[in-house]
Amino acid sequence: MADKAEASKGKGKKEENVDDLLGRLHLEDDEVEDFVWEDEVPDSEVKAKWLAIARVHTSKLGFSQSALFSDMRSAWNPAKEVTWRRIEQNLFTIQFNCLADWNKAMNQGPWLFRDQGLIMEEYDGFTNPLAINLDKITVWAQIHKLPDNYLKEHVIRGMSRCVGEVLEVQIKLPAGFIGSFVRLKIKLDTRKKLSRFVSMTRDKKKEYFQVKYEKMPDFCAHCGMIGHWYEECGTGEHDQNSFEWGDFILADGGRGRGRSRGQGRGQGSRSDGVPARGRGRGRGIFTANAGGVQSEAYPSDMDYEDFSAQNPNARKRLALNSCVTDGAMVVGNTGAGVLDKVAAIEERQGTDKDIDNDLSGTPQKNANKKKARKDGEGSQHDTNTEGSAASLEEDRREQ
Repeated sequence: MADKAEASKGKGKKEENVDDLLGRLHLEDDEVEDFVWEDEVPDSEVKAKWLAIARVHTSKLGFSQSALFSDMRSAWNPAKEVTWRRIEQNLFTIQFNCLADWNKAMNQGPWLFRDQGLIMEEYDGFTNPLAINLDKITVWAQIHKLPDNYLKEHVIRGMSRCVGEVLEVQIKLPAGFIGSFVRLKIKLDTRKKLSRFVSMTRDKKKEYFQVKYEKMPDFCAHCGMIGHWYEECGTGEHDQNSFEWGDFILADGGRGRGRSRGQGRGQGSRSDGVPARGRGRGRGIFTANAGGVQSEAYPSDMDYEDFSAQNPNARKRLALNSCVTDGAMVVGNTGAGVLDKVAAIEERQGTDKDIDNDLSGTPQKNANKKKARKDGEGSQHDTNTEGSAASLEEDRREQ
């Protein structure tokens, strides 16, 4: 009972680290005896390779570690197994097993988990993990509208020192990027506010050039720090009109997940007038049915003809793989009428293309042509129905 009482006293007590314990305890002789690595282990036996140490840059520690592992596995799509080892709540080592996976994970970031950045560094496997400062995240930044004579790598590196540690400069933009800017691969110090401008002084005249960031984690529009947004900064009660940071520091074409929620990222208003935030990721035509099978769907407030008119490339696929039932296309239903439906859709597609490609008409004229075609199909259906009824009446008379 006494032992249980003593154990209960220590329950919930803050754990002391090794340095604190060594500072106040006296070591016994046996505890001082060393295992000398160089004498006992050949260097060739143990060598760290493709090993990284990582943490999520967030103050929230309640996230699911399995969700983190799953999200990164989906993002990296590794060719070989990737092994995660938990050191503490938000500190991990990651062992990759091929060069391709290593290069992708370490060089193609930043990687985001729930809008927060994953900070990764190469790890030698010997250093105490708790002694490593993981406080720099690698991102791509842009400096806009530099004059031609400033487009020299050493000049750009020098004027960008205030932004962060410059790893790479791209004066000639790679495929997919168009604009009057240069790109920088930079290590941002998460303990510092985001830089919005860089400057150049020449002939005693100072010029400022805007900095924009690609694929950013959440940042605060109030204080300019990465890792939270303005409603989580202090009490969260801030005048949005006085914000010094916002979406203007984000590069065009960046992923929506990196947008600052404080300045228009999916932001709307609730009925009580309080700003609300959203996490829109785009709308597709795939959903999940009750049985857990993926199916194709269109909005319940839109009929099939309107949906197919707006999505001509989806109509044939919808007919082949599905049937229309209460506004949903259920995958796997291939009834006897599917081939007839495909033929009708192909014929309709050809007509629609002729109408859509008629550049001489106005949008209203094209809409009128489509409506006339639909009306014609409806009248033809009515005529066929009337003819069928007349022939049925003649058969009855003959009998």
